[in-house]
Amino acid sequence: SCCGFLGDSCPNGHGCCSGSCINGTCQCPPGTLDCGNGCVDIEWNENACGDCNTRCGANALCEDSECICDPNLFDAQFYVRCPDGCYNTRSDDQHCGNCLTVCTGGTECAGGTCQCPYGTQDCGRGCEDLTQNPARCGSCTNACDATEDCVNSQCQCKAGLSVCSGACVDRMTDNNNCGTCGNICGGRRTCQMGVCSN
Repeated sequence: SCCGFLGDSCPNGHGCCSGSCINGTCQCPPGTLDCGNGCVDIEWNENACGDCNTRCGANALCEDSECICDPNLFDAQFYVRCPDGCYNTRSDDQHCGNCLTVCTGGTECAGGTCQCPYGTQDCGRGCEDLTQNPARCGSCTNACDATEDCVNSQCQCKAGLSVCSGACVDRMTDNNNCGTCGNICGGRRTCQMGVCSN
């Protein structure tokens, strides 16, 4: 006196509760499957593509029961089908160069490889800024001394200091470079305010 469920014989006078009456039995029609809650389309369904459990994931479509990368994506030719979706492996930090490579340590995916951003370099502990770091100024091995700051990847004398014979000195107080480079305060004279004084 009621409709039939999937797998039941088709009852006379009543339809199937789910699916269709096929060869005398309530069944899911072609292109669908019973996924626990009735018949589900598996041909064009991104959440059940080809079977009840296959989800196409990000940037993917289901066509004829197969997951494919969306052809309408910008730069679609660079997208690769991965288990969790489709990704541009030339620029995706979580799928760089292939489906498995994740960029770490501050690196970014560029051209399919993990690279440190411009102005930084991996010195063994991830990408570091080499433009203002006195311990690694311009390169991983170049350290500024205590009299220098790192400015635009170059070691420069701290404010108030000048270069004399390759060293940063205070010409206001330096006895060997008093006022100007090479001006030595002889005898017991000392450099005060850039002038040799007794």
